[in-house]
Formats: sequence, structure tokens, C-alpha cells
Amino acid sequence: MKAMTVKQVSKLTGVSVRTLQYYDDIGLLSPSERTEAGYRLYEEAQLATLQEILLFRELEFPLKDIKAILDSPAYDKERALHQQIELLTLKKERLEGLIRLAEELKNEQSNVQRGTGNKSQEGSADPAGNPDESGTRIESRTERRKERSHTMDFTAFDKTKLEEYKKRAREQYSDTDAYKEYEVKSAGRTSEDEQVFAKEFMAIFAKFGALLEDGTDSNTAGDNAAASSSEASSPEASSPKASSPKASSPEASSPKASLSKASAPEAQALVQELRDYITEHFYTCTPEILSGLGKMYAADGEFKENIDRAGGTGTAEFVSQAIDIYCRK
Repeated sequence: MKAMTVKQVSKLTGVSVRTLQYYDDIGLLSPSERTEAGYRLYEEAQLATLQEILLFRELEFPLKDIKAILDSPAYDKERALHQQIELLTLKKERLEGLIRLAEELKNEQSNVQRGTGNKSQEGSADPAGNPDESGTRIESRTERRKERSHTMDFTAFDKTKLEEYKKRAREQYSDTDAYKEYEVKSAGRTSEDEQVFAKEFMAIFAKFGALLEDGTDSNTAGDNAAASSSEASSPEASSPKASSPKASSPEASSPKASLSKASAPEAQALVQELRDYITEHFYTCTPEILSGLGKMYAADGEFKENIDRAGGTGTAEFVSQAIDIYCRK
């Protein structure tokens, strides 16, 4: 898709220009790039992130918590969507309960008004001053209303279950040691800082791609990394862009050939470089964390697409193989 200006994104999404600018200022949603005149431009990856943000906002998550979740090294988009569906379902059930309560109150009020309108006829007395049967009915309704006032159901207003689920969802991302370390290291970073880190990080994947290609020079690898860097601001934050990934040769993409190259000293050195970079700029990359990242990079989806865009088709799988060999040493 063609890059959109902040005004175009505002018109498409209903989010005000001022809000989008604020999201950029706090590092929640940065544009893919800026024009020479300084105008923000947004691409498909940023719009996808905005959808995630708006879903969390719909569930009344504070912006601080949304940023913590999206920045978390443990963030899993599929799991987050599952949790959002659960939360929206709970919210739907609560709203349905409020609607039922409002309808009951409306019906009761209508009955009271009808009863008041007929009070003069229903409450009339005979010439001897004795109330008729209708007066007894009015007294009976009054007593029922008094009784109901002591047993009114306020469960429709109870948000305990929803708040407890939201709390558990936040804790899944913020309680890990890796996240706490990442929060300390990223404190005070600007969106420009994050873009620099993203470019450097994706350049490592471009080196993997060059090694897999057996002949791609480092300058080409760097260009591909730069094209992908605007999509990634952490080891997991990889999203597809509109351009097509560089194609690899049939020989380079052969599973047997890539596995052989993955165990080569050059590939293992790149794994070490990747691990060191994550540890220096994000969080301590233990063998367990590195192994998990390797599996994530090779899985179908945004991670794989963005890594393949940086290094060429097959790079994500190649990196995963190299990481697996490294972690099994």
C-alpha cells in the first residue's frame, strides 16, 4: 500500500491527528518515516499496530500499559488477540446485563405510571368510607416495590471479573525479568533511537542472508536491512511492508545446503553477534530465550516475512537453523 499521511490515517481510522502525534511523541506508534519537510508517513505495519492499540483502548487499557505490552519481549500477537477476544466477550456480557437491567427498570416505571394514572379510580372508597379491592391491590404493589428495593440486583455493574482478567493479561508481559531489564534499558529512548536500533538489528539478518546467498556483497545486505528496519523496533517487532522480498537462488534455498551453512563458523559467529546485540540493547539473551526467538523467527507470519525481506527468501529459516545448532552446543 502507498504510505499515508497523518491526516489520511486520521480520516481512515477516526483517530485525531493530535492523538496520532501524541502516540508518536510517547513512542507508542511511530511513523514508518518522515518526509524531508518533516511530515509523518504511515504504512501497513503501522496501521496494523494502530488496530492493536485501539483494541486495547476499547478495553480501557491505559496508554502506559499498552506500550508496556507492545514493547514486551514476551509479546505474542496471537495470544494477545485471544485475550482481547476473551475481554471483549466479558465486556459484551456485562453490557448485555446492563441492557436487561435498563429494560426491566423501564418496564417497571411504565407500570408505575399506568398505576398512578388509574389511582383515583382504583383507590376510591364506598360511601361508608371503606376502601374497595383496588385499593388493596395498590397497597400490594407498593409493598412489592419496597421489598424489591432491599434486594435490588447490582451485579450488572460489577466489573471485578473484567478487571481481574485485564490485570492477569498485563502481568503476563510485565512480570518477566527480561521485560523488566528491557524497560530499564529503553528508558529515555526516543523514536529516532529506536529506529537506529531497528536498522542495526535488521542489518544482522541481512548478513545472514548474504551468507546464505554465497556472493551477495555487504552493501546490498545493508540496503535490504535499511528497507526493513522501519518495521522493527525490538527483537520481536517485525512487520511486513508492501515491497517484495529479495529472491534467493534455488541452491541457496535448498534445506540441505542451508543446514550445512547454518553450522559453518561464519553462521555461528553471526548467531553470537545477534545474541550479543540483543543482550546489549534489549535484555539478557539467555540460550533459552535465544532458542525461543529462533523458533519464532521461522514461524509463518510477520517475523518471517520481515526477516526474509532483510536477507532474502529463506533467511528466517536459515537463522532459525543456525540458532538451533548454536543452542545445542
